[in-house]
Amino acid sequence: MIVLSSPVFDRLGLSEAEIVLELAIVLYRKKRLSYFEALELSGLERVAFDDLLFDRNIPTEYTVADLKEDMETLGKLRLKNGGQ
Repeated sequence: MIVLSSPVFDRLGLSEAEIVLELAIVLYRKKRLSYFEALELSGLERVAFDDLLFDRNIPTEYTVADLKEDMETLGKLRLKNGGQ
């Protein structure tokens, strides 16, 4: 859990969720977070996050490692749901 409290944030008029979203975007852009880490931190659904990155001209970098992670997750979900 992140708790942000500062008069600076209050003056900006940003909610805690908006600040965390901006942090996720900056850290992703600086390659400090992977796409999926930034997505998770953002609190957005994948399509909304992709749209936001597109609107800000930030390219998404979907790597082979990302694909492998997705495939592993799909495999785990299939097992969890009875292999269907």
